[in-house]
Amino acid sequence: MENKGVELGIQYTNRVNSGSLSGLNYSVGFNMDHYKNKLVKFGEREISVNYLREEGYEWEAYYMIEQIGIFQTPDQVSSSPKQFNDATVPGDLKYLDADGDGDVDNDDKVYIPGKYPKLNSAGKIYA
Repeated sequence: MENKGVELGIQYTNRVNSGSLSGLNYSVGFNMDHYKNKLVKFGEREISVNYLREEGYEWEAYYMIEQIGIFQTPDQVSSSPKQFNDATVPGDLKYLDADGDGDVDNDDKVYIPGKYPKLNSAGKIYA
């Protein structure tokens, strides 16, 4: 696995020397990081329910049926691929028929990016 990233942390610490808060020590800090990982040499592809382990993708990437919208009308329901069951109605989620067989089922799972955030950040204040 290849891991790459960068982290930036900034902290300010001070002490109040006069006034009603004299003697108060305080700190304000901010931290952010960006990282990514990728399987570069893994072996045979592994699928575990909704996770994928395969060279070229991040560790345990999402492997799911892609949601592409919400059915708005009965006409949209009737003109779309079958969605897991015959009881689809307007207001239900609409899924992508990735393999194009006219039926949305577990064979339509695809890699979904975004398991790991592009940027993490956190702030803290303490006295």
